[in-house]
Amino acid sequence: MSLPTCQERILSGIEDALRKGEPRLASRFAIFSRLTRDEELPRTEQLTPQPWLRRVLASAGRAWRFLFPPPRSRGIAATRPATRLRAVVVLPVLLIIMASATVVTAWPRNAAQSRRPATGIPILSLR
Repeated sequence: MSLPTCQERILSGIEDALRKGEPRLASRFAIFSRLTRDEELPRTEQLTPQPWLRRVLASAGRAWRFLFPPPRSRGIAATRPATRLRAVVVLPVLLIIMASATVVTAWPRNAAQSRRPATGIPILSLR
C-alpha cells in the first residue's frame, strides 16, 4: 500500500533537503539499503489497507475528539456539591440579567416617541 500523495510529496521534500545538506548521510543510507534489501519489512512497519469507511469514521472520530475533548476531572472542587449548586444558581441568574438588559434596551425611552410616526411626516387630523 502506498502513502497519500501529499505525504509522499512531504517525504520527497525531506529527502531532497537531506541529500543537499548531508551528503554523507545519503551515502550511508545507500549502504544500509544495499545491506538490508533482502530482508523482509518488520510486521509493525507494514501498512495494511483499510476500507474507505473505516478511514472516514476514524478521521471523523479524531476530529470529534479534537473539537470536543472529554471533560477532565478538576480535582476535589469538581466533586463538591457547593460548587455544583453555585453553578446551577449562577447560570440562570446570569441568563435572567441578560434577558432583562435586552428588554430594557429595546423598550422605548418615553411614551411620546412611540406615538410619533416612523416616517417623520406629520399626520393631519381631520376634525
